[in-house]
Amino acid sequence: MKTNSMTDKPRRIVTRADIDQATGELVLPTGTIVTPSAMELADRKGVVITFADRPSEPEAKTCDPVTRPRDDIAAVIDHTNLSPGATRDDIVILCREAVEYGFATVCVAPNRTAAAVAELTESTIHVCGVAGFPMGANTTETKAAEAAQCIAAGAREIDMVAATGLLRDGDWLAYRDDIAAVRQAIGPDVVLKVIIETNLLDESDLVRAAILAAEAGACYVKTATGV
Repeated sequence: MKTNSMTDKPRRIVTRADIDQATGELVLPTGTIVTPSAMELADRKGVVITFADRPSEPEAKTCDPVTRPRDDIAAVIDHTNLSPGATRDDIVILCREAVEYGFATVCVAPNRTAAAVAELTESTIHVCGVAGFPMGANTTETKAAEAAQCIAAGAREIDMVAATGLLRDGDWLAYRDDIAAVRQAIGPDVVLKVIIETNLLDESDLVRAAILAAEAGACYVKTATGV
């Protein structure tokens, strides 16, 4: 029986395309996700899927999920104004509303980060900056620099827009590395949320996008920019 091994490849999801190329036994790293359609095709082709432990890797630092009382809804909301026409007064109002209602953060554009930080100096509300908003099609270097500038201005969290086109190209490593570059630019202790344009992706790519974001150091994924 021919054995195909994927244990040495940095992939944690198997789709129909992988099964199309497999014969006999397919050995996968423990924890790999196999999509339902891939399992169905494997059964039809007689491909036996087995799992083996991948070589040990250094554990990347990940973010602990925020835990709040279930009835404290405001404390897990990012109060947001990313309108291109937002004025300084609009940002001041946003911050004061966040304080009044006890929101977790205010989320603002990079050029409004410092103003929001100054307005919230006497509160416990954090500021969240954005990188690559809204298209996610900036160069990786631009996203990383934008995120780092937000942190330098006092932001405590970053929302970045993932490079959806790279994922749809099948260039998964570039998609992951784009996120990883932002993580590296802001350091291990900053909360990083990755925005995935879910309306542009099918189910298998949604799963892949979330896994790659986690591997790259994201603390959370978000479902769309709303744009």
